[in-house]
Amino acid sequence: MCKINFLLQAIEDIEEAATWYAQFDLHLSERFKYQVFSAIEGLNSDIVGYYPVYRGLSRVFVKRYPYSVYFIKEPLLNTITVFAVLHERQDTQKLDTRI
Repeated sequence: MCKINFLLQAIEDIEEAATWYAQFDLHLSERFKYQVFSAIEGLNSDIVGYYPVYRGLSRVFVKRYPYSVYFIKEPLLNTITVFAVLHERQDTQKLDTRI
């Protein structure tokens, strides 16, 4: 099982989106966070490799929500580093300052 590291900005991305969903329904916010962390945990068990989609970062989609988790999985170091959790309509150039 890989160790999962988060950039501070990635945690802020999750909290910002959860806060937005909480305006409408607290349960929606909790389900969003659950789906994000499920997608990230799923990277440990995935046999399928993820190919880089933006400047060396791979991405996994969050189920039921229009968000993606941008990460690097380093099997030799046994780590996954999460760089961002972005809405599909957000500009990926936002990632440039995090790489």
